[in-house]
Amino acid sequence: MDQQQQAKQIVSMLEEASDALDTRVLARLREARYRALAQAAQPALAVPDWQMLKQHAGQFLHLHQRAVMSAAMLGGSALLVFALTQQFAGQEITGQGDAFLLASELPPEAYLDRGFDTWLKRTAQQ
Repeated sequence: MDQQQQAKQIVSMLEEASDALDTRVLARLREARYRALAQAAQPALAVPDWQMLKQHAGQFLHLHQRAVMSAAMLGGSALLVFALTQQFAGQEITGQGDAFLLASELPPEAYLDRGFDTWLKRTAQQ
């Protein structure tokens, strides 16, 4: 038995069973069917309701104001500490480089010479 025959058999059984129903029950079933069809015919919302989303976000922020402000202050403080740490760490490295050049036995111009790297490798091998 294929699907079409099964569907026809089910429809005929439902029609026979519906003939035995009370007229009030049939009227209520008909109304429910029309409402279901009308609701199915309406297109589903593909675009979110931005007004409602904005309202819910506002309510959330109002209800959790202290937590949001605390998190924002904590995040800002962490960012400030990170920025200051990076600022001071950069100065230490620059100061160490200057101290290295001043304490070196070679003049600073030697480090700029193009042949210095090859000379340094040769002397390190000896």
